[in-house]
Amino acid sequence: MKSDLQKGFGALQWRIVLGGIALLAVVIYFFALPAYREYQVRSKVSEVFVSLDACRAVVAQVVLSTSAPMLSPALFSCDGGASSGAKISRYLASIAVRGNAAISVTLDYRSVPELTRTTSTLTLVPLADPNRVLGESDVRKPIFSWRCGSPRDGTTIPGQYLPSNCRG
Repeated sequence: MKSDLQKGFGALQWRIVLGGIALLAVVIYFFALPAYREYQVRSKVSEVFVSLDACRAVVAQVVLSTSAPMLSPALFSCDGGASSGAKISRYLASIAVRGNAAISVTLDYRSVPELTRTTSTLTLVPLADPNRVLGESDVRKPIFSWRCGSPRDGTTIPGQYLPSNCRG
């Protein structure tokens, strides 16, 4: 006769084990997978920052060294590689620089399904001082800092998809 320790799992123990596995699957589905999806979108948005940083360097140099009386979009030559036919990132649709040197990046929402046509813009705005955006007449003045990802500047990408250093 076998002792109770040698019999193995009974029906109740198997139900408890299977219930634990099912509970673990539910926790993964509702908590881990959404976090992983957010991480994937955030990494795609971060890839676009290579183009954004290159454009930021061009803008800062032009603002300090231009001989033009006013800043204008024609002074800035960053377009994400579109003029040369190169595409720096498959997630980048376009880069535009406004007259006040603010950079606007539009992601290709078709390659990032979590974004839409209306939620795919990221802005980077130069500040002349802590409280004032650089103006078109601020020629040859140093850029104090950059404000990134602020909805008041035109960013439409949801905050959870922006890198932590770019949340307004």
